[in-house]
Amino acid sequence: MKYSILILFLMINVSIERNGDIIIWNEESRITWSDFDGVPPKDKGLKLAVSSVRIDIVGDIYENEIPDVAIEAHFIKSKSWTITNDLKSLAHEQIHFDIAELYARKIRQQFELLICKKTSDFDFYEKVYFELTKEHSKTQKEFDGNAYSSKEKENQWKLKIAKELEELKEYEYVPKE
Repeated sequence: MKYSILILFLMINVSIERNGDIIIWNEESRITWSDFDGVPPKDKGLKLAVSSVRIDIVGDIYENEIPDVAIEAHFIKSKSWTITNDLKSLAHEQIHFDIAELYARKIRQQFELLICKKTSDFDFYEKVYFELTKEHSKTQKEFDGNAYSSKEKENQWKLKIAKELEELKEYEYVPKE
């Protein structure tokens, strides 16, 4: 049952990507305001923009075999919105996307350890994925809670995330050829 749900999840991701709704994190390309295709909600509060990001498992999972998957940090264009066009806000939103890639790298690192151990039970991979995506959500909220209060704190976050991305550079997403 869990494999069929995951396979359905993977098929949904493929159809979304075909529609051009997803941007996969890439160090060379940054998000722009034109990537924000969503409509702001009526109850947006004080928010000027929202980035919808997620970490997806993409690939094949075979029962009792080692999974052949990629972990991708995605920016979802149709769920991301803005009512501004200032560069400070765009930089803030980019940090959200960078945090998603940081956690994708942490998941890739842990998956690689499982693969090296020839772990075929996907429950182990699933546990890593859910624990780190939960931590990812917590970090995103913590970033917003801290960064909105001062430019200095936001800059500290930017440097911290950049440093951690560099430390996990060997787990950067590389598309399969």
